[in-house]
Amino acid sequence: RQTRFMIRSAFGGPDESYVASGSEDSQVYLWSRQDGSPYAVLPGHSGTVNAVAWNPVHCSMFASASDDHTVRIWGPKADAANGSCRNGGRSHTPLQQ
Repeated sequence: RQTRFMIRSAFGGPDESYVASGSEDSQVYLWSRQDGSPYAVLPGHSGTVNAVAWNPVHCSMFASASDDHTVRIWGPKADAANGSCRNGGRSHTPLQQ
C-alpha cells in the first residue's frame, strides 16, 4: 500500500515480458506480464525504491534507484545475457545485483 511516495514501474525484459517496480519496503519486485504472477523479489536497498529503468540494449538488465542514495544494477546470474533486446536475446535466469 503506497502511503507517501511516488513509485515508478516499467515494462521490460525479453519481449517486454516483465514489470519491474520499486516499493516502500526497500525491495524491487518483478512480475510476469503474461499471467501477472510474481517472478522475483530483490532486496538490496535500505530506503524506498522509487524508480526502475530497463537497459535498452541488454534487455535482462535494469537499474533501481532508492531514497537511500544508491542506484543498483540488476542482471542475470553468471553470463546468461549474451543476446541483446534488438536481436531477440532471451534470458529468464535468476537475477542478481
